[in-house]
Amino acid sequence: NKMASRNHPSMIKSQRSNDPADDINVLLLGHIGVGKSTFINGLANYLCYDTLEEAVNDQMQVIIPSAFFLV
Repeated sequence: NKMASRNHPSMIKSQRSNDPADDINVLLLGHIGVGKSTFINGLANYLCYDTLEEAVNDQMQVIIPSAFFLV
C-alpha cells in the first residue's frame, strides 16, 4: 500500500518540517498511571497506519516505552 509506506515511522521523520515556526507543543498533564504515555503511543500508531488491519499486521510503534503492574 503506497499510503502505508508513506506513513511508516521512518518516513514520517523525513517528511517533518525543519522550520521551528511549524512546531506545535502539546503539554499533557495527569497523575501517574492515567495513560499519558499510552496516549502518545496510540497517537503515533494512529498516524502511521490507514486502517486497524494494517496496524494489527505490522509492528506496533513505541515512542515511549511503558509498563504497568496490577496491584
